Amino acid sequence: MTRDEFNGEMVRMLGLRFAPSTMDTHWEGLQSIPAADLHRGVTRAILSRSEFPTPAELRADCDAERVIPQDGPSLARGAEVLPEPIPLGVLPDGTVLPAATHVWTYFCDKCSDAGWQSCWCGEIATNRWHWIAVHGHCGRYGEHPPHEWVRHCACYDTNPKLLRERERVRKYAQEPAETRRRGRAA
Repeated sequence: MTRDEFNGEMVRMLGLRFAPSTMDTHWEGLQSIPAADLHRGVTRAILSRSEFPTPAELRADCDAERVIPQDGPSLARGAEVLPEPIPLGVLPDGTVLPAATHVWTYFCDKCSDAGWQSCWCGEIATNRWHWIAVHGHCGRYGEHPPHEWVRHCACYDTNPKLLRERERVRKYAQEPAETRRRGRAA
């Protein structure tokens, strides 16, 4: 992204309260973001904020609006659209209330692509926690009451959604550090 593209996007937000007098800090924190991502992030900030965002807040807005390219249909999550919505009911005026329009699909049905698997420590006296399929000791010493605990799911190291998310976080964590190193070297 060029400085002119960046300045054009910042001008769009001048209607928000407490706009800074200089955009140098924002440029330093946001110059590594692609122009298209910054455009979507600025649009989100304009629609959702009343005060001018800090570079970190604007970076979070860019992240929230980022379009992640898919490597094909195998990486699509929740993309299956039902041919006909399942009706929930009918209003008195005849309007049909749809209950579902999508069938959500996950790479891992055990953790729903969260990377964590619920486990139960102790005896299960009732069927109250029916969704917990794994029973095992949590690792605490001494006597303690039954409880739920979580561990990494078996898919944690191979799930494409989780790998993309960790890569995104790693990339954005490294960029500000690289910018700081460049600033000290100058």
